[in-house]
Amino acid sequence: MEIWVQNAQEAYDKGIADGSFIDLGTNFNDNVQGMFVPAYVVKGDPGRGIEPMAPDLKSYTDLPNYKDLFRDPEVPNMGRFYGAVPGWEADHIITEKFDTYGLSQYYNVFRPGSGASLASSLVSAYEKGQPWFGYYWGPTWIFGKLDLIQIEEPPYNEELWNNGYGCQFPAVDVNIVVHKDLPEQAPEIVEFLKKYKMKSDIISEALAYMTDEGVEADQAAIWFLREKQDIWTTWVSDEIAEKVKQKL
Repeated sequence: MEIWVQNAQEAYDKGIADGSFIDLGTNFNDNVQGMFVPAYVVKGDPGRGIEPMAPDLKSYTDLPNYKDLFRDPEVPNMGRFYGAVPGWEADHIITEKFDTYGLSQYYNVFRPGSGASLASSLVSAYEKGQPWFGYYWGPTWIFGKLDLIQIEEPPYNEELWNNGYGCQFPAVDVNIVVHKDLPEQAPEIVEFLKKYKMKSDIISEALAYMTDEGVEADQAAIWFLREKQDIWTTWVSDEIAEKVKQKL
């Protein structure tokens, strides 16, 4: 049902062109990836007794001023950026991006062995109220659980992107795509899917619920139906919405 269009552009274009697939519209397109720090690094957190560590940190141009805050424990005269896992497309992009921005002379890009290791480094620092600077993306449970601030970069521009990735990562269109025969086989499902819209923050919240509660997708779906009725009731008729509510 769901396809990240730019991540499967060739297959998507072929399927749409030859009529094998039908695109029913956007599921969500507010996904994000880039350079992040915990919000308390910039704003502090009075509730946890954390003072702002880098109150003037906003843009990638500010980062050279804070390499000591994000000190690399293995190379103390350099900062550390927690990058993408080797083999991920983002790993290559980040390396070039740091060269383009002139950040390579200030920061080492540390490559974690897995996505879990990257998440663990962030969560561990966050729980201790320590500085952390690295790559992340959403929607993920991390964004549903932690308050992060994205480091500003120039807005996405195709020319800049194709010449050293000197701008923001582009958002990816996440669309609802179905087999060409589905409208005839299940027209009511197609009508439902045409109305189905989601946002990254809601997805991240649901993923965080699954992580915190240790539940599977079916239990998270029940949580969503109970807690987010203002969203899903717009996808179905009033009659169906009432039937679902009665079962909850």
